[in-house]
Amino acid sequence: MKKKMMACLLALCLVVGVSACGKGCNKNKYEVTVDGAPVLTMFINQGDQFDGVKKDSIWKQIEIEANVNMRIQGSTHGSDYYDTLNPKMLAGDKIDIVFTVPADAGDAYNDWVEQNVIWNLDELLAAKPGAYPNIEKVLRSEQYRNIQYGEGKHTLLPNISSSSGWGIYYRTDWLKKVGFTDAAGNARTPDTIEEFQTVLKLFTENDPDGNGKNDTWGLSPGPEPFYCNPLYHAFGVTPDYDLDENDEATYMYLTDEYRQFLTWFQDMYNMGYIDPQFNANNNNNDREKFYNGKVGILITNAEQHVTWVAKTFEDANGANKLMFGLPPAGTTNVGKAGARGFSDWGGWWGGFSITKRCNDPHAAMRLLDYLYSPEGTMLRNYGIEGTHYTATDGNITPLLDGRNAEPEERFNTSLDTATGAMQPTGFYRLGNNLGSCIDWSHFETDGKLGLKLDSKSLDAKYFALIDEGVAKNVTVGSRLLNMTATYPGYATKMKKINDACATYALQAMMNKIAVDDGYTALVAQIAQSSYDWAGVQKMLKAVARDSGIL
Repeated sequence: MKKKMMACLLALCLVVGVSACGKGCNKNKYEVTVDGAPVLTMFINQGDQFDGVKKDSIWKQIEIEANVNMRIQGSTHGSDYYDTLNPKMLAGDKIDIVFTVPADAGDAYNDWVEQNVIWNLDELLAAKPGAYPNIEKVLRSEQYRNIQYGEGKHTLLPNISSSSGWGIYYRTDWLKKVGFTDAAGNARTPDTIEEFQTVLKLFTENDPDGNGKNDTWGLSPGPEPFYCNPLYHAFGVTPDYDLDENDEATYMYLTDEYRQFLTWFQDMYNMGYIDPQFNANNNNNDREKFYNGKVGILITNAEQHVTWVAKTFEDANGANKLMFGLPPAGTTNVGKAGARGFSDWGGWWGGFSITKRCNDPHAAMRLLDYLYSPEGTMLRNYGIEGTHYTATDGNITPLLDGRNAEPEERFNTSLDTATGAMQPTGFYRLGNNLGSCIDWSHFETDGKLGLKLDSKSLDAKYFALIDEGVAKNVTVGSRLLNMTATYPGYATKMKKINDACATYALQAMMNKIAVDDGYTALVAQIAQSSYDWAGVQKMLKAVARDSGIL
């Protein structure tokens, strides 16, 4: 309730700030232009690192190309992000472009849309036809057109990402120690859910760390049920909300396939193969237990996270002891035969919105359009060609002299294995936080946008491990993928249903309730009028029809 009230106050404050200027109001409180270029304040993920720092040559070049003056604010994404953002908005600070992950923002984002304090980007596109071709391609694409809020409004320009970006890390030294190897004696990863169960057992009972104690487990997943996504997909579960074969809306927690997964997981927990305290794995404690030799399997983010995971693990355990595995497949005995995958979560993570406080929303559109363009993507991720990098057949070679000439820490660094020194071989840090590295190469032929994963720019040392994780990132999706539009009031109901379902799932996973008894109680709970599951199902089907999915 407190969070809801704060969001409503924020929305009201923004409406007042946009619509009126009362007695004593100073219309010139904020600089509108500098040297003829509109001033745009951006509140972004990790923007605090760039607040007030000296502008480098790439920053200045972006401003020249878009004819704007960028001021950067922000915080590291998480609960603190919105704790920092909301007071600034309430205090009347001028923010023109804001990065938000709506699902992480509580009720705030939907309230902003309902209170009309952020722009419907369709209105700005219509006002200047053809002026923002890259934004238009994203918002009109089949892939992203259904990312809508309120009554069919495109208020968010999605930040393009991988459809999954997850991986299953295994300790190769433990696999060898317990004898899970191929004919040549090399460590191999389990291919099926039955083999995965075998490895859980071996890592728990066969003393893989060789200390003579029974003090290890196979797995200690994160506390939210989605951490187990590559395991429940082996049972034929599809991610989140979906449409079944009869075009009726379903939710994964309420399916027979998910109940089968919970029964299996509860069995693994009861047999002692799962860390009994996994529910306390907040703040990356699941990773810490992997680094500290308590578990031999880690299910978490891959891609750019490989650098942090691999380096921290290597510092504690030595080199060349990690490999990725495929998501385990179901069999005729356990799960659904042949079913496997990581959840396809739609190929986006958060996005950018333009506030109604912005003095020049078309300048904001111009900036975002350039940042998303093929040329802008290259500039903000790699710097200026010929100064900070060269490109040959799509392969990027960093130019260290040019990068070292910029202010310190403007490029991500990684270990140069030839010299043993940290070098600025990675992405331009500010630009990477202004949007991902978009791969436009297939758009003209198949209409698909994706992430251009340049593994050597992510990490010059661990790029081969990054590529291995990507190669094994098989995904499974939903027919309602990227459909965020709901009728007024239903986003709150869907969150309430999700919270109830996730609570049930965690209790069942930890054997605090019987799976079937808990399911019966859950169905009765969400049948109550305040949950309105039947109404949510009808709404989802109606929106799917409105969106062209049905």
